[in-house]
Amino acid sequence: QKSKATADITLHRNAEQLLAIKGVSDVSLSLMPFGFKPGTDMDASLMTRGLRLSMLPLPKMPGADIDGKTDVTLRVRGDWKAPRISGDLALKDGSISVKRPSLTYENVSAEIRWVPDKIIIESVSVAGDKEGSLKFAGDIMLSGFKPTRFNVRLTGEDLFVPFHPAIRARIHPNILLAGSMDAPRLTGTITIPESRLNLDRFVEQGPS
Repeated sequence: QKSKATADITLHRNAEQLLAIKGVSDVSLSLMPFGFKPGTDMDASLMTRGLRLSMLPLPKMPGADIDGKTDVTLRVRGDWKAPRISGDLALKDGSISVKRPSLTYENVSAEIRWVPDKIIIESVSVAGDKEGSLKFAGDIMLSGFKPTRFNVRLTGEDLFVPFHPAIRARIHPNILLAGSMDAPRLTGTITIPESRLNLDRFVEQGPS
């Protein structure tokens, strides 16, 4: 039997609304035997303003802590199997702390847009006082929720690479990752303006 499913969820802190989720979709529901199948007519939206990543029930990245304030406006319409997605995401006042090796990126930000069948990465920036900086920009083609093709450029300045405890290096990457998920192409250059090797420690510990 055809039915309608609706959702209306909000999250407030004091009088400030941090999260709002609204949606409606047709569904096919049966009791004997029990079955639940999303339909082809969906209209859902998600909005956040100043919501910290640490407040969301997201899977934790092993060995790293990520936080920051998010502003998201997202709308999903159409069929669950091939939805039309539009909206934007901004991350500000972000940070990433890595435990091993000990690295802290105090300045993390992102500007990302969704248009039908594409994610446009306006900019993703990660920088630390001692760790250097890394930036991403480009686009990712989608089929529903599944990435199909991509064209993303990565650049960096004085990026510290923890390759080995006995080796210290800083690099300036300028790399383009393009193609499909099955046949990616990686082109570009990596300049190494600074590197140091502690030979005694390297021999003692061996390759990592």
